[in-house]
Parts: sequence; C-alpha cells; structure tokens
Amino acid sequence: HTKGEIFPGGIQEVTIGFCPDNALTFEAEAALEIDGLIDRIPVTFKGVGLGPKAKFLFDQLDIGRVYINAVHRYSIELENIGQIDVNFKFEMDADSPFTCRPAEGRLGALQNNTRSILFTFVATKKGRFEETVECWLKGNQQPLTVTFRGKVIGPTFDFEQKHIDWGNVSYGFLQSREISVANSSEIPMRFSLRVPEDEKYTQREFRMIPEMQTILPHGIGKVRVDFVPQTKKKYSGYRIVIDVVGVGKALKAIPMQAVCKVPEFSLGLDELDFGQVSINHPYHLQLPLVNNSDLPARFEVKGQPESTLKLAHLKFDLTDGFIKSNFCLHLGVTIFGKKLGEHEFPIQMRIPGSARLPVVVIKATVVGPKIIADKKRLVFKSAKVLEPSTQSLVFSNLSVIPAPFKAFVRKKKSCFRLSTTEATIPPGDKIELKVTVIPNDFGAPIKDRIMIVVEEGDILEIPLSANGEGTTIYCPEDIKEVDMGHVFTVDRCKRRFVFENRGKRSHNLTWVFLDPKFTERENIQRSTSSKKMTPEEEAASHPTPCHFIVRPKKVLLNPNMAISFQVEGFSPKPGSKKENWLCLGSVQGDPRPFVIHRTTLKANFVVPLLELSEKTLEFIQLCEPSQEILPGKLPLSLRNVSPLPLVFSLRCPTPFSVDASEFSLEPGESATVQVHFSAEVSEEKQSMKIRTNLLITYRDHTQKDKVVLRGEVHFPNLKFSSKVIDFGCVLNETYKRMAVEVENISRVVTNYNWSFLAPETLGIETIAEDVKREPERAQGIVPEYSANEVFDIVPIGGCLLPGEKEVVEFVFYGHTNSSHETVAICEVEGGPEYTLSLKGQASAVLYTLDSKELNFGDNAIENRKTMELTLRNVGCVDFKFHVDNSPLKLPVFKIFPSGGIVGVGKKRKIGVRYLGGIPSQIDETFKLCVACFRPMDISLIGTGLFPQVSVELPRDPQDSMFQPRLDYAIDTILLDQINSTENMEYRIQTPVTATLSTRNITTVSTRRADLKEQPLTTMQLCVREADRLFYFDTCRAFAMGRPPDDYVDLLTLRPLNMSKSKKGKRQDKLPSPNRRIIPPIGVNAPNFVISRHVVDFGHVILGSKKSVVFHVSNVGGAPALVEYNRKDLIGSMFDIQGPSSTAVPPQNYYNLKLVCAPRAGHDQPGASEMLLPLHIKKAPTILIRLRTVVEVPTVEVSTVSLNFGKVYAGMRKVQSLTLRNNNPVEVKWDLSLASTKPVFLVQPRSGTINANSSVDVCISFTPTKAVSYKTSLSLAVKMSTSVITIGCKGQGLVKTLRLEPAKIKMGPLLPYQKGNRKVVRIHNDASEPLEIVSLDFDIDLREEQRILRGIEGYKNGALYLEPRGLGEPLPSRLRRQYHLQQNINQRLDEERKKRAHEEQLSHAFEVLTAAPQDAKRVLTEAISPLNPEQLYEAMCAKNVYITRKHAFALVKSFPNPKKKEVLNHGTLINEIDRRMRPNAARVGENDQEEVGELQSTCPSQVSDVDPLTIDSRNILIVGGPMSGKSTLAKILAERLGMPQHIIRLDEVVQFFLDYPDPTVVSVTGEDDGVDMEPAVAQRLSLKMRITARVHVNSDEPVNASADSKGEDKKGDPEIKKGDEKGDLEGEKGDTEPSGKLDAELFAEALIHYLSLSETDLSQFSTLDGCGKEEEDMREEEGTREAEEQIQKELAAIGDQEDAQNRPYDMGVIIDGLDCSFLGSPGEAAKAVQITFDKRRSVIPSERDPDAHEVALKRVKSVLPHGDEMLPGETDDARFDKRTARLNVFVIRTKWSLISHRLAVKKEVQRVVICDEKLQEALEGFHELEPKALRKLKSARRKEYEQKLQLKNKLDIAKKAIDSLNELERKLRKYYIGDEVKISAPMSRSNSDLPV
Repeated sequence: HTKGEIFPGGIQEVTIGFCPDNALTFEAEAALEIDGLIDRIPVTFKGVGLGPKAKFLFDQLDIGRVYINAVHRYSIELENIGQIDVNFKFEMDADSPFTCRPAEGRLGALQNNTRSILFTFVATKKGRFEETVECWLKGNQQPLTVTFRGKVIGPTFDFEQKHIDWGNVSYGFLQSREISVANSSEIPMRFSLRVPEDEKYTQREFRMIPEMQTILPHGIGKVRVDFVPQTKKKYSGYRIVIDVVGVGKALKAIPMQAVCKVPEFSLGLDELDFGQVSINHPYHLQLPLVNNSDLPARFEVKGQPESTLKLAHLKFDLTDGFIKSNFCLHLGVTIFGKKLGEHEFPIQMRIPGSARLPVVVIKATVVGPKIIADKKRLVFKSAKVLEPSTQSLVFSNLSVIPAPFKAFVRKKKSCFRLSTTEATIPPGDKIELKVTVIPNDFGAPIKDRIMIVVEEGDILEIPLSANGEGTTIYCPEDIKEVDMGHVFTVDRCKRRFVFENRGKRSHNLTWVFLDPKFTERENIQRSTSSKKMTPEEEAASHPTPCHFIVRPKKVLLNPNMAISFQVEGFSPKPGSKKENWLCLGSVQGDPRPFVIHRTTLKANFVVPLLELSEKTLEFIQLCEPSQEILPGKLPLSLRNVSPLPLVFSLRCPTPFSVDASEFSLEPGESATVQVHFSAEVSEEKQSMKIRTNLLITYRDHTQKDKVVLRGEVHFPNLKFSSKVIDFGCVLNETYKRMAVEVENISRVVTNYNWSFLAPETLGIETIAEDVKREPERAQGIVPEYSANEVFDIVPIGGCLLPGEKEVVEFVFYGHTNSSHETVAICEVEGGPEYTLSLKGQASAVLYTLDSKELNFGDNAIENRKTMELTLRNVGCVDFKFHVDNSPLKLPVFKIFPSGGIVGVGKKRKIGVRYLGGIPSQIDETFKLCVACFRPMDISLIGTGLFPQVSVELPRDPQDSMFQPRLDYAIDTILLDQINSTENMEYRIQTPVTATLSTRNITTVSTRRADLKEQPLTTMQLCVREADRLFYFDTCRAFAMGRPPDDYVDLLTLRPLNMSKSKKGKRQDKLPSPNRRIIPPIGVNAPNFVISRHVVDFGHVILGSKKSVVFHVSNVGGAPALVEYNRKDLIGSMFDIQGPSSTAVPPQNYYNLKLVCAPRAGHDQPGASEMLLPLHIKKAPTILIRLRTVVEVPTVEVSTVSLNFGKVYAGMRKVQSLTLRNNNPVEVKWDLSLASTKPVFLVQPRSGTINANSSVDVCISFTPTKAVSYKTSLSLAVKMSTSVITIGCKGQGLVKTLRLEPAKIKMGPLLPYQKGNRKVVRIHNDASEPLEIVSLDFDIDLREEQRILRGIEGYKNGALYLEPRGLGEPLPSRLRRQYHLQQNINQRLDEERKKRAHEEQLSHAFEVLTAAPQDAKRVLTEAISPLNPEQLYEAMCAKNVYITRKHAFALVKSFPNPKKKEVLNHGTLINEIDRRMRPNAARVGENDQEEVGELQSTCPSQVSDVDPLTIDSRNILIVGGPMSGKSTLAKILAERLGMPQHIIRLDEVVQFFLDYPDPTVVSVTGEDDGVDMEPAVAQRLSLKMRITARVHVNSDEPVNASADSKGEDKKGDPEIKKGDEKGDLEGEKGDTEPSGKLDAELFAEALIHYLSLSETDLSQFSTLDGCGKEEEDMREEEGTREAEEQIQKELAAIGDQEDAQNRPYDMGVIIDGLDCSFLGSPGEAAKAVQITFDKRRSVIPSERDPDAHEVALKRVKSVLPHGDEMLPGETDDARFDKRTARLNVFVIRTKWSLISHRLAVKKEVQRVVICDEKLQEALEGFHELEPKALRKLKSARRKEYEQKLQLKNKLDIAKKAIDSLNELERKLRKYYIGDEVKISAPMSRSNSDLPV
C-alpha cells in the first residue's frame, strides 16, 4: 500500500518489486486511487519467474551384465547451466538398489558450477532392471532424471561326485560320505546342501556338516553327509540338491540309493527268579541275548513299568546297545526290594525298526526285619501327682539286617515320657528303653500305650497305666500367712503370687473371705451360691467390713496354664487388720468345691502423727513516733509420735521465715524450729495486718498440717470519705459547702493539721462570656484570688483516738465566670501526708448540635441502621433536653433517648434508628427541645432497598392480582420512558453502593455459579416494578397496623389471623418455625412471598425423568444471595440441581435445573404437588409450585394366544396382534421370542405407542418341516415390571412328490434319428392337489420370473405373495407394480435429461442480458427437445410464468431438431423473451384453471389462476407440507404485481418482539421531553403485551428480542425450502417459543402490522443496522437540526393516508396458518377472521356503508372465492384495492403425490450411490493424514484430491437419503397419521380441509 502526492505537471516514480518463489508466470491486479475521482485506474503487473537450470553429463547408463550381490559404483557430473545458484536434492525409494552421495547440495552460478555424483549399485535380484533416479531442483516443478539399466546374473559351480550308493545298511546305524563342490565364478558363493525327500519328515535321516559354507572364487568346498536310516525300506529317488544364497534353490542335484534292514535277536531265558530278597538290599543276575544274523542288531530295554517302581527297583547294565553279528550278549540285572511281598515284573525288550517285542519275567520275594520286647505291659501304682516315676523295657532284633524303629506314646498330651524315641537295633542285638510317668490328674487311672514302629516291619503295642495322688494346683511360694507390715492409710499394700495348673483338667478357683460371724461352711455356701446380687446386697451380705481383696476373685484355670493373683489391702482408718481367706477349687464334671489353700492376710494401717508445741503464733509491732522498731521471733517444737519414719518440710511466706525447712524424724524423735517476723517499714507509713500459715507437708502421705501465723504493724493513719471534692459549676457570685468524714484507723493516737498547697495565690481561669457586664475584664484586667479567698476548711486541725471519727467541712466561693483548683494537705504526726483535690467554677448555659439533617442513604429493607446527633454542653452549667416525635408520619424511625440532662463539658448522643421495612424513599421530621430554647426541626431522609430476583417461570394462576399490577407497571414505565418527565427513583430501585453490596454478601461462602451478565429489558423492568409495588403496599399496610387481606405467609400459605392480646398488642397466631414474629413496622421479608410460580411437568412415567432449566436473574439494584434448601425435596420425586447458595450481582443471571424423577417402589402413581421456596437473603421469598402426574405405562393386547393352524413348508401365515396404550403418555415396548429358530418372526420387534393409541404387530409363521411348532412371546414395557406372555403355535406340512423312475437313461442316438421316448410317473403323496411346471420349457413361468425379478419388496432374498389357485396366473397387482416400476425408471431417465436441459437453460438466462441475440439462440437450442410438461416446469423454475397452453404452442412452433434453420424463427424467440420479463406475467382469461387436487409432480401447477377471477387482493393460502402453498403465494404475488406483499404469521409477532425500546427509538429521532406519536406508542404497548404473554406463559425462558427472528422451524432441510414450508404437528423446532398468544391479541397486532407504511418498515429495517459510523457522525455534527428534522418526519408518519405509503392496503397474501406463537391453526384462523372483520370496520362509510355488519365467512369450498356482496356495495373496480375481503385457497394434496416426489428425489441420490464407476474409483481409497498428504507428489496429490471430491459427493448423497427418509416419516405421519388435527374454523371434514 503506497501513498503519495503528484503536483500539477509533475511525475512520480513508483518502484514495483517482483520476487517470484517458483518458475511460473505471475499476474496481479492493482488499482490507482486518486482523491476526487470516483473510479480507480486499474494497473496490471505481469512477470515470469525463471527457475534454476542444470543438467547431467549423460542421463542414461547401460551397466551391462553384473553378478548378483556385487557392488558397482558410477560417477556422473551434474552441471549448473543457469544464471542462478542451484539447490538440488535426490529422491529415491527406500527399496531402490541405488544410493547416491551427496544426496543434496548446492551448485554456484559462476564458480563451483559442477559436482560429481557417486552412485552405488548393489544387485539383490536376478534379471533385467531399469531404474530412474529423480533430482529435484528447488524452484522447478519438473525434476532431472538419470536412467540406469542392465542385467544381474548368478555364480557358476559343479559337483565332483555324480552318484552316491550307500549299499545295505543296518537300521539306526550311522553312515558318512564326503562331497566336493567347485566354484568356477568370479564372486564368492555361499551355499547349502539338503535332501528334499528328507524334508517331508519331522525326524531327519540326513545331516550336512557344515550346514552353510562360503567358497571363494575358483575354490572348492567339502561337505560331510551323515546318514542314519530310520525306516526299513529301499531308498531310491533320493538326491542331494544345492541352494545358493541370493541366487536360487535346488540349482543342481546328486542322486543317492540305499537299502535299510532290521536284524533280530532272541532271549536265552523267559523267566528270571531272584527268590527271597531283603528290602533295600541289592541282588544281581545275568540275562543272555543271542544275535544270529550277519548285521549288527540294536536292542532297547523299554524299562520297568512305572506302576511297579514302588514295589522294587530294577537296574540293567545297559538300557540300549547293539549286538555284534553272530554273538551272545549277557545283560546284567540288579534288583532292590522296595515293598514287602511277592512280586513279578514283566520287562519288554525292543528291536528298533521291528514290531517284535521280546518279554522276560523277573520274580522276587521281599522281606523286612523283626524285633520282640521282654514285657507285655507296664503298671505304675500310687504315683505322686506332678512327680516323676521310671521303669525299663528291653527290645531284641531277631533279623539278619538292622532294624530301625520309632517309639512314641499313643496320646498326644501324655503323662508318659520315653528315654528314646528313635533307634536302630543291629542284627541279633538288644536295646533298653526307659519309661517315665508324671501324673497330672488324681482320682482316676491314667492309661496310654507305647507304639514301636519297625521300619518295613511289624508294629508292637505295650499298654501303660498309672494312678495319681494329690493336687495339680501348684504355688511356688508359701502363702499360709501374708503379713504386709505397717502401711499408711493413703497407701495400698500389694502382694503377688502365682498358681499353676499342671493337671489335665480345668479348675475353677474361687477366693472366699472367712467372715468371723459365719462358719466356714456357711462362707463356702455363700460364695458358691448361684444367685446374682446387686452391689448393695453383696455389701450387706458381709456384716464384717473387708479390708483385703484378691484379684481375680474367681478364675477358670485351664490345664498347663498359670494365673497371677494380687492381694491388695487398704483402710482409710488406722489400725491393725487381719483376715482369713480360702482358695476353693472345683473341676469340670464335679461341681463340689474343695479347699486348695488357706491364707491369713494382715497389715497395720497408720497415719503420720506429729506433735506440735503451738497451734498459733502471733506477732505485733507498734510504730510510735520517736521509737525504734524491732523484729519478732518465736520457737516451735516438733515430735514424731507415729510408728513409721516421717519426712516433711516447712514453708511460710514473707515477712515470716524459719531457720530450717526440711526434717526427717524417726519414730519418737523431736526437733525445734525458730519462726521469725520482720515487716519492712515503708515510706508511706501505712498500717497493715498479715495472716498466713506455716504449712507442714509429708513426703509419703497426703496429710498436711499447719500452724497459724499472725502479724500486725501499726502507724498513725487516717481514712477520708472522699479524696476529690468537686464543687462543679455554680452560678456566678454564689457559694457551696461540702462535708468530708475523717476516721483514725490505727491503734495509735493521731494528731493532724490542714493547709493549702499554695496559700499566697491561686491560678484562675476566667470565662469571658459577657464582656459588656465586666468593664474591668473587657479592659484586660483579670482579678487574682488567693486560696483562702476561694476555699475554706473547718476545723483546721485536731486529735483522734484509735477508732474515733470527725467531720470536716469545705466551702467554695464562686467568683464571676471563673474556675478555681487547689490542693488541701492533711499533715499527720508520725504518719503519712494526705492530699485532697479541690475544684469549682462559675458560669452560664451554652450548647452545640452537630447536624440538623440525617441522610440514611440506600439501605437494605431488612437492615437496621443507626445514626446519631451529638448535643454538646460547651458551657459550664448542666441543662435538660427532650425529643418531640409527634411530626413523624410512619413508624420507621426510633429516637432514643427521649430526654435527659447534659453535664458540663459533656455530650449526649441522640440516636435515630432506621427500622426499614418499607421499600420506598422516606422523608420525615422531628423536633428537639433544649432547655428553654425554641425547638429545632431535625430532617430524616432514607431509601429502603431490597434484593429483587426474578425467575423466568410461569406465574401461578392462583396469583390473580399479578396481572393488574403488571398492566399498571407497563403503563407507568412506558409513559415514563416516553415522556421522561418524572423521576423513577421512588418506584424503581437505584443501584446500591459498594458498601451495601459487600457487607452482606461477601461473608457467605457459596459455590460458584456460572453467572452471565445481561442488561435488563423493558419487560423485566415492568415485572420488577409490579413485584415491588406489591411488596411496598404490603409493607406499608403492616407498618400502619392494617395487614392486607391477601397477605400470604411462606409456610402457612393462608391469610394470617391477627388478634389482640390482653395488653392490646397484635399477636400472630401462626408464628413461623424460626420463631421470628412479624415486626410492627413491616413484614418479615424471609417469610413473605413476593411471587408465586408454577412448573407443571405434565405426565411423567414412573422411573423416567423430566427436567426444566430456568434463569434466576437479579433484576434489582442490590446484590442478591439466592439460596434454597435441597433437604426440602428429600424423599420426594422432585429435585433441583445447581448451586444451593449463589451471590448474584445486579443484571446477572444463572441457571437452575428442576428435575422430576419418580422412583419405582418409592413414589405412587397419581397427581403430586410440592412447594419449593427460593430464599433471598434479607428479601422476600420466591415460591415455586412443582406438580406432575405420575403414570405407570401399561399395554393391553388383543389376544394372548395365536393359533396359526396348518401351514405348508415354504409358505408363510401372518396374524396381527394389536397393542393398545390407554395411558396419557407414550409407551415403549419390546417383544422377544422364547425360541431362536426363525420359524416365528415378529415385525416390528419393538417400538413406541403414543398416548391413547394402538399399534399392530405382525407375527408370521414359516414352517420348514412337517412338525408341530410352539413358542411364546414376551411383551415387556419399558419402565414397567409387568410382562405379558402370548402363546404361539402352528402345524407344519410338507408337499412331497415321488418320481418313477428317479433317473432316466435315453441311450445313444444318431444325428437326425427319431428320438427315444421314456415315461416318468409323478405321484402326489400330499393330501392336496399340486400344480407342476417345467423350469426349462414353461414360457409363462419365464415371463413371471422376469416380472418378479423387476419388482421391489424382497426381504432377505424372499418375496411373499398370496397363494395362487391351481392354474391361476401371476396377480395383476404385481404386473401393475412391475409396469409402474418401469415407468418410474423411465421417468428417472427423463429427470436426468431434464436436469441437463435445465442447466443449459440456466446458462442461457445468464447470457441473455449480455448478448440477447446469442442468448436467444442458445435458449432455443436448449429447450427445443423438451415436451410441454418439461418446458412448463423448466420455465416456472426460472420465474418465467407461462400457461400449459402456451407451452404446447411453443413446442409445436419449435423447428424439427434435425433441421438446422433455428435462427429464422425470430417471432418465437421474441415471444420467449417477452415472457421472461417479470412485468409480463398477466395473461388472458382463457388461461384460467382451477386450484384443486394436484395430479402432476410439479407443485407450481396450482399457480395457474388468473388474477381477473380473484375479486379481492387479500388471499389466504392453506395447505400441508410440500403441497406447494409457498410457491403458489410467490406466483400469485408476481402476477398481481405485489411481490413484496407476502407475509407469514410468525413475521408479525417477530416484528413487535424485535421492535426497539424507547431508548433505541430516540436514536433515530426521539428527544427527551418530546411526546411520542400515538402510532409509535401503540407499537410499544403491543410489544410490552406480547412480550409479557410470551414471557409469563412460557414453561421455559424465552428471550423475546433475540431468539425467534422469524426463523423456520428446525427440522429437515427439505421442509425449509420455499414451496415446502409447513408446520409438522408434534415436530416443533428448538427455537419455537413455548409461550402462546390468544387470537384477540394476535389479531390486534396483525391489524396494526397491515396498517404500516413503507416508511415504517424501512425505518424499522434501518434501526437494527444503525452502525457506529452513523452515531459518530451525529456526535460530530453536534447540532439539533438533524434531530428535529427526523422528529418531523416521524411525526408525519401517522398522517400519511395515501395508498402508495401503505403497501398492504393494496392487498396481502398470507402464506399458511402456521404460527409458532399461537396454539393451533384454528387459533390462527380465528385471528385472521377477527383481523379482516375489524379492517373492514375502519373503511370509510362512503366506500362501505354497512361495514359493521360484515363478518368473515368460514371456508366452505375448496375453490377460490370472496365474500358475498354486501348491501349497498357497488361493483366498481376502484374498490378492489381498498376492500378487506379475503380469498381462501385450499390446496388438496394426496399422499401418493408427496410419496412420488420423495421417491424421485431419493432415486436421484441412489443413482449417485450405485454408480459402478464411482464405486470402482473409490475402491481401496482412504483419507490421509495432513503429514502424509504433504509427502505426496503433485500428480498423486491431484489424483487424491479428485478421489476425495468423489468421496464427499458420495457422503452427501448418503446423508441426503437419510434426510429424505426422515422427512418421509414425518410427512407420512402428517398426511395419513392419527396425530393430525386442525381445529375450527379449519376442521378436518370432507367439506372443509381434506388432508
């Protein structure tokens, strides 16, 4: 972008830079803009980019013949032949055998312009090759190439051996041979040898060593071949082949041959017997093997069977081996016996390669050792319990092998112990075993057995027995007497001992206290009693107190367990205590107790005893004048009289002290301590008394002793009743007396005297109030007074005895306007000095008040704010004041105090508390009276605010007073906005200060909500004002003590009954739960309901969920804290989702979600209702009423049993099952078959039944066999637990034919010989006759098959038809369907041809304006092949409207396509050109056709209506979707000359919803203070009312000014087209507003809309587009002339009555009765009727004298018609444009026509989908990632983009098919469904509106 200036006659040079980035031709357009010229001068820049140039020295190289895997290198020169540097880069495939170095680089233009490129070639495949290498130059589009070609050959070699003969070989023996391979080529050869015939087997017989070998050029390699034959056969046809790596396999072979034989051997013995063998002892024998053949023989011992390994172990010297030819081999066998007994072991011998298995049997008997004992049993008599007793046993080994054994006692926990548990007895030897017993029981014999287990031998048992004596409870210490010695009473003496139960039975141990008042037997009986006693009874059962206790008292001691008992002794009283205790025991099975131990417990409990010489020590000091003060001292003796040593300490506070503090005294020992008293004498010389204790504390006892210490110090002291004497302020020249009492409080006689601090002069502060009265003070002369002249004391001195009192009097003399202060001193002889302060003054009354007005500002209505007035006494005399609050009108202020006295120099604050309670501005006044002065007026100003929140939910119909308040608010706000003459401050809240917004909100912790800012609309202002007025009226009524009758409390929801108590005060009989009583000045905000809303969820299925989202907006000026308690909804089916506590700033909103989810098993069906309050902190509550009706879906079936009867196999019988839904909600159902066999089929399997509707389900029975079928259907309903079972049964039959014979053989025939004839008999074994046809020779069958193949309706490859009778032809219905399908295909071909012609026609229309003559020729050539119908549709599609007759005339006048004289028909072309003009739409009367049922696929045929037959310009067109009503409206508008006069009913409502607020209108001409025209005011009023209806009556939030700007309903794209608009009932879009208008209000809006002028419409259209540039321009001008001019134009709008400014007076065409803001088409028809009825009433009387008697007649005919002629009406044509008559056009459309249109559209898309060329082009195609796409070369990328376009075309066609299917479903539902209902006056009768 370049700018500059050129002077006259000058030249300016501009430099243009050209820097191409590619070798292409570039062209760019620029423009030269000159100030002052409208047109810019075009400039074209062209340039050619020169790319780099380079070339190879040669571009082709023939390498010739090369060996495979050989490496070859070639160098090629690359030269830069251009003028710029070259950046080159080689690109080669990854599998290319060529590599180059360098792969990229740079060549200079002048220097270094050549570079050698080294190419390396490694051949990996044999054969010819040709490889092209590309070199890309940066900046060029085409690469340089180098082509390499040649041939790759392999190496040459040969074998030295030509044949290998192995001869006769023995099976399994190794044979080896060596083979030599010679390499005769020039390259190394890596090869391997193999035997292909051996590779077929898993076990290889041939092995090559080495397996892989490399032979250098002209070298020889040797390979050893190992052959181990594994098959008895003759090896012939075997060969050894050679494989060369990288060249090929099996290049050469060496033949081989061999014969494999298997020699056999025989056993010398059939049975080998070892006899008797000892266990685990080896025995050895030999088995002879004999080989009598000439070849060595192999043998294998299969081994011992696994089942015999546990019996014995056999070991052979050889498990396999070979036997030389003609030789006998002795095979050694060794046996080890493992198990006793006789055993036989068959051992198999295997001959490898032979099926013969020789068997030898090995026998042996295995025996073990044997031992005996010298005694058969052991008996222990009288064995002491818990003490050991021992006896011996001797065992002998009688066997010849060692006898290991194990000895153990049979029982686990036995009393018997063995000295040896395991040993081995040598053969013939003995061993001794000692047995010890320790009895652990008594009273019964102890028995056991010794078990001797001999390894691999017998088991011996020896019985044992013993008798125990004594007890098994053992205590390791003696506890017969337990003495605990001396113990302090505060201590517990403790002693522990342990009992062990060493027996085998459990013992119950119980400790019993032997009460001396009972016998031992009674004590035992009392302790073992099973009666349970309370603690009181147990205490009362022991008359003698027990000082000892044994813990635990009762215990169960199990065997081999120990228990620790603890004895504790305690006595609060001193003395020696002794008690006897018994330990009783009992065993399980014997409850009788027995004594185990007897114990005596004793202890001596003592307390510390210290003998003191004195209990109290007293010290006294008298401090008389001129006497010395001496300290005091007293002795104290201490002696230990207790039996235990005492360690104690002495402590006393100052001024007392002791000479020793710690003592330790043995029993009887004494000690003495000195106690001192020395009080310090202070300078104040004040008397004092000291009392304290000498504390004695013991280390081992809690007891504390004390000695009282008293001390007194006495000085001469006095006591005064007051130390400060303030005479206050007295009037000038008066005096005042005050008395003071003096008392001697010491034990000493006291003498005292009075004096002043400064007796010579006294400082005086003079108050110069009245200068005129004091001439000497006015002259600056201030008198001075001494203390004696101002104050006086009587008496001046005295003497007081101890305790004596005396009164002293002080006198003050007040001099004029003066203030005096001094100090009086009382001197005491020998004591302290006392000072008394004296002060006083004299003056007159003076005061100040800080303010006479209190402004409380903006306050929340619930807040209490206090402000203060300060009344200050600036004089020196007290005065009185009082408050007069009688002028206050409302009790919103409280003043305190009501009166009082203000002291000198003090201030009194008069508090004024603002009690709030009224949301309005308040201005009050009260009077303040001070002393004798005139009362003052104090002003009180304040404004009551409250947080105001609105929810966008419908209002509760029970709130009948809301609508009048809303209407009043709308009128008030609209008037205020228009006139702007009043201040809305007293009605609409002003923004709250920051202090208010943060003080009450920030302290609450809330969960953050998704807040959104939104400016308040005029409707929100009106609703806010209506609620505020309601709250204001209620608060004012409460403040005046007259509660309104319609006041509703939050919780009671009924009027509060107010009554008077005995004291005359009002009391609330129904207080709120939080005990907050309504204050007397207003209503309790949290309990007051300011607005009531209702959310009706309608019918909800039990178990499902419905939700409603609504806005919560802060429409006030104060921040609002919105809260709700979710616990209120706990247990119900309702729930609320969203933040429970949210702080909402002004003009912000957030969303809450209400959910209704009834739960099965918890909620019951039926109507339900609940209240949900939304609490606003310190503001009234919003109440939401939630209601719903819970439904349980049920389905009724027509039958529960289906019997299909007998059906032949291959045929199908269908029965219908009707499902009926009698519920008010839709029901989802599902049918499931119990059987998985496809015999019974259900269609559909699942679905949805609308409310109070039914659906038919088809069940088909298709048997496949001649059997009986039976199954059941289960009908399940979603959200319901009931299941209905339907039984299905049927019998299958099979038609059978039998042919005799089944096979025919005709025999040979000569040419032209008469043929043979055979007879075949056909037998029908079925019970019904059959029709038989020949598949090869029946001509009718072939024709029927051709027809069946051409029709549609096949499902899963089958087409089911009704059974035909014998000999009957194919049904005519199928033949018609076949011909119809053929016609449809033919029409599709014609449609494709027509689209081609339409494209040519469109091109001709575009060219017509540029070159008319040429366009006419092209147009004629394009339409000449068309028939009349195609011409008519093509012309109408391009807005060229001609009749069908003209189309026939044009086609007939077209020349024959074969002739070439096309340009000679100028008349015909001119006619076409004339009909293409928009103004040439009117035709003659003969072209008229009626509008009725459509018969063609073109919807525009209904438009052929002549305007002369229409007796009114007001037309209403009614029709269904895709009926062509919108197209008809356009055609009629064009032909009537009013193309802009088509309206839809939605546009009317949207006009008022989008009409700007008064603040917006003022931009286009309004000014503050100027009255608005009535027409504009009427529009704004309609806007308010319409917005209120849409907003208030809607269930969902609706933005009346943003979300519904005339958009078509969301749905299928096909419905949105111009000729297909129509509302499908039940299929409304998301943007459709849910609030509905009534017909009267809509008619009023339509009447006003039709009266708008073109200026109105243009002004409105420009309001929205008023941009920022226009506003800036108006601000820059800064004058009011333009605004005044606009005001004049706006004012003139209402006065213009000319027809040309009111376009709709010329006539209007209403496109359908579809309106989203009305409830139904019937409501729309009613509104239209009212509209034209009223419009006729406003026509001047001279034109329509009987206008008031006119009414719109209902539509009774499908033909266009007008109103009947009215009386007095003329037939003059001049009234046609002004009349309000209405013509109604009703389009009758059949579903077949709509279905055919949809079928044609779908077939067009199917042609695209089924295009074979398209499918073939996209085969294997898939989309690439962007990275992979960038790597493609230009040619491949172009091919990829072409395929991508084809794929997108295919996807668009598939989506179009889906959209058309969905559209067909909705249209089918509209035209032939049960849901379509049109209310009056457009009813659905045959005479009104057929659908």
